[in-house]
Amino acid sequence: MKPSNVLFSNTNKPMVSDFGQSRSISRTGAVTVPPLYFSAQPPETIKTGVATILADIYQVGLLLYRAVNGDDLFNAQIPPDPALLSGRISSGKFPDRRRFMPHVPQRIRTLIRKALRVDPAQRFQTATEMADAFSRVYILLDWSAEPLINGGIRWKALRLGCADLIVELLNQSGTWDVQTFTEKSGEPRRARGKIENWRSGLSRDDAFVHLEEVFERLLL
Repeated sequence: MKPSNVLFSNTNKPMVSDFGQSRSISRTGAVTVPPLYFSAQPPETIKTGVATILADIYQVGLLLYRAVNGDDLFNAQIPPDPALLSGRISSGKFPDRRRFMPHVPQRIRTLIRKALRVDPAQRFQTATEMADAFSRVYILLDWSAEPLINGGIRWKALRLGCADLIVELLNQSGTWDVQTFTEKSGEPRRARGKIENWRSGLSRDDAFVHLEEVFERLLL
């Protein structure tokens, strides 16, 4: 399971493709795994070369991690040495379960972390259990993220019957500004929450910490 193997129909229905590495599960519930993409290896397959359906749970969790964060954040964590990557996967240090884009709700982070547990027994034990857990998460605002020049990011949340919400992270010659707006079709955008939300001259790390607070406030 990886992002490039999930295709969307004309009705926006996701479909899984490319079953070249799929294998039938034996009576013992295990299977010898074929060669896998290095960054998508479940921890247990690195040590034993054997997997169960819980390896699929891990890979779905990895796919979701990439989906909510974007591949820039994911790929930046991949070391050039395959042996180093394998060690980080085995120890649960890749991908970094603490690193999420600031708009990702805490509940979604918790569920993705569970799917990515190094110990298969601590993951969701079935696809149904995992799907049920995610179906109980209510997402109030659906944010889309768009890259800007020099590493900046613009987030946008559409709101039915209301002005859209805009959050921007702007690179100002090495320091970072955070700004928030409302935007309605045919009207100029307006600053929102300047006292609480707007900041300037931040380091990138400090900007991301502040952005987490901004996204929390925007849910209120």
